[in-house]
Amino acid sequence: MVGRYSGEENADESCPNCGCRENAAHLCVCASVNRTRLFRENVEELQSWLNKHGNTEPQLAYWVPKYLMGRGTIRFQDLGHMSPDVEELAKSQDKIGWRNFMEGRISKHFLTIQQRHLEDVNSYINCSDWVKQFITKMLQITHSQWIF
Repeated sequence: MVGRYSGEENADESCPNCGCRENAAHLCVCASVNRTRLFRENVEELQSWLNKHGNTEPQLAYWVPKYLMGRGTIRFQDLGHMSPDVEELAKSQDKIGWRNFMEGRISKHFLTIQQRHLEDVNSYINCSDWVKQFITKMLQITHSQWIF
């Protein structure tokens, strides 16, 4: 991206890690061993947060990391057998798309499912705060790829 913004004609726009054309869509799918390792580590950190204190609906905590690790190659709804509510979420998220998910655009079904879960458990966090934290963590994954 530095090459693109330099204003030079025929500037080098290749990814410094793999040589492919670097653009926003490329960042979280770069095949570089080191970028892939960083992505995997970030997803593991998110997974730890999702499982912390039982604040996340268990199916969301299970399926979201799997969806992320698909790196846009598999639809959410094709990951496996899900409850009808999570399947509805998956279908709506697939319409929004994986890249948009990585940029913090999530289905409103996350709120519905998560709100129901938080009402059933003794949690210190409300749904609005959970969603804000979740989106922030998703953006941190994408941002870490930008600055790698």
